[in-house]
Amino acid sequence: MPPIDERLQRDLDRAARPSAPDSGARFEDVERRRARRTLTRKVQTAALVTVVLVGTAAGFLALLRNFSGAETPATRATTSPPTATATRSPVVLQEIVLPDDPTKVISVDGLGSPVCRGSEIQGNFFGGGTTYAYVFTEASGAGCPPAGGGLQVLVVVVPDATGHSSSLVVTGPLDCHTADGVCYVWADPDIDGDGKNEIAVVTTQGASTMFFQLYEVVTTPNGWAVSPIVAPDGAPVSVAEGGSVTHQDGVNCSGPSNSFIEWSASLNADQTKYLIHSQPYRLDGDYESGPGVFTTSRVLQPLTPSDSTVDLNTDRPMPADDITSCGGSIPNPPSP
Repeated sequence: MPPIDERLQRDLDRAARPSAPDSGARFEDVERRRARRTLTRKVQTAALVTVVLVGTAAGFLALLRNFSGAETPATRATTSPPTATATRSPVVLQEIVLPDDPTKVISVDGLGSPVCRGSEIQGNFFGGGTTYAYVFTEASGAGCPPAGGGLQVLVVVVPDATGHSSSLVVTGPLDCHTADGVCYVWADPDIDGDGKNEIAVVTTQGASTMFFQLYEVVTTPNGWAVSPIVAPDGAPVSVAEGGSVTHQDGVNCSGPSNSFIEWSASLNADQTKYLIHSQPYRLDGDYESGPGVFTTSRVLQPLTPSDSTVDLNTDRPMPADDITSCGGSIPNPPSP
């Protein structure tokens, strides 16, 4: 038997040597390390994606700042609701420029033929601001017809269906009996005080007296139109203005109710007094051409007339002859 010291030495050597590896424990350790690496890679990937997204967002914001003047995409503009303070710009209607030579033929967009001999007036004819009205003579390939020849029409510039641009409405032909056979726009009164101007067109003119007709722009189911103001019988009204020493005609809107007044003054036989007949009118609703059939023309309805005298030996004045008392102006003289 070996000595005790020798056996102790062997036991000490055996305790110092490593034991045989446990394969099961080793595999568990490998799996734990693999799981740790997988988790680490996932965390690193997520961090990388976050960094990329943050960088992309920062870059996009920088681009927006650098190109803030660029247009917003149409989809954003169409889906964004209007602000409460947004206002619509007024329509700017295009004026037709007339040549200095009335016989010069011009082409006007919206008219089916060239025209000449134009006269112009401006006013608030459709109720939405300043626009323009014209009387034109229809021309041809041979040029401008002689005065009194060719069809004559009234043309008014109005907003188009979109409300953003100009359009034309036309009525005619006009029945012209002036000295040279040419009708012309004369004044733009507002005889009913509704804020819209009517269009006074001179259709007949003699040595000292002229006659004008009144037209207005109206709305219809088919859009804008130009209609004459008519008498109770449906015929266009014809108002006299002017005269001589023995007979005078005039108009004003100076009555107690600001009604439209047409008056005439005739010198009596001994030439000491004027006999004055005053006829006030009220602009009524649409003319009824048949039972339940209404037109777009309003009726100038006569009211109760009155008669008076003016003694030439007194200071009593004659009635006012001033269509501008109805509003508007007279930009064109009483002759074309």
